[in-house]
Amino acid sequence: MQLRAEYPEALVALGDMLVADKNYELAIPTYRDAMRLRPDDPTLHSRLAGALRQAGDSTGAASESEQAAQLDPSFAGYQFDVGNALYNKGDYKGAVQAFRASLSRREDPQTQENLGLALEQMADWKGASGAFREAIKLRPDWSDAHLNLSIALSHMDDPAGSAEEAQAVLHITPNSPEAHFALASAWLRTGKTEEGIKELQEALRDKPEYAEARLALADAFAHSGQLADAIGNYREYLRLNPKDAVARVDLANSLLKSRQFNPAIREYEEALRLEPAEPITHYNFGVALEAAGDKARARQEYDTYLQLDPTAPDSIELRKHMHELAAKK
Repeated sequence: MQLRAEYPEALVALGDMLVADKNYELAIPTYRDAMRLRPDDPTLHSRLAGALRQAGDSTGAASESEQAAQLDPSFAGYQFDVGNALYNKGDYKGAVQAFRASLSRREDPQTQENLGLALEQMADWKGASGAFREAIKLRPDWSDAHLNLSIALSHMDDPAGSAEEAQAVLHITPNSPEAHFALASAWLRTGKTEEGIKELQEALRDKPEYAEARLALADAFAHSGQLADAIGNYREYLRLNPKDAVARVDLANSLLKSRQFNPAIREYEEALRLEPAEPITHYNFGVALEAAGDKARARQEYDTYLQLDPTAPDSIELRKHMHELAAKK
């Protein structure tokens, strides 16, 4: 049974039903059929844009959103849709312009929030923080806006402000792992290591697979000399991200400082398999090999280090040390 062409409302209703069922593949041509009958209807372009966005066609969604905004420039919602479509497309500058156009017609906390997120993508942290503050003015209890403001302030080297906003999130949403992480980052940057570790542990209690928090906790333990705890957390992080060569080197360094030479050697070997041209890893690998008694391989790693970094400040001393190792054969 086919819908009669003179009833576009029926096509629109069918398209809406298909979208509700998440059947975007059929909803899209259904909306297009309706648009052939009512090409100048901005609501149809907006509906089609939404279906295209859900189907993963960010370029098509942006085009249809722009059509809707051109057909009815006075409606802020269409500019908002344009901003979202351009953001998803990766056109952050265009998204900023669209969100600002929407805000010129209507103040809205979600639009301010999305404007801030687009500015963040452009590394305009000052502009982003201003947008998040405006969102909070319009909706003071919005935890997402407080959290994003905390992150923006952190990038602006304002740990005190970042901590204040993270605490505001935890007042609204006490079990927010992201807020605990943001607060931990602020404490660690101001030298409050114990407080930072406590907040990271809280974040991981609420979200055990939170890799970024796990790595930060490992680093905090390592920097405070709590090597056993650092090693355990590096291992847990690497379970989640086994190809992170930098974290593997950090684990190896902690093992080396703990005089666990053979485990350290294995971690350096794996790190070099992932990133073979990192000079300092070859140097530290050499230190571990020398400590384990393998002077010949240590000299090889020191030599590779100097080949990769010929102007290393310790090159003269190291070459002398390599000669001493060769003489001890």
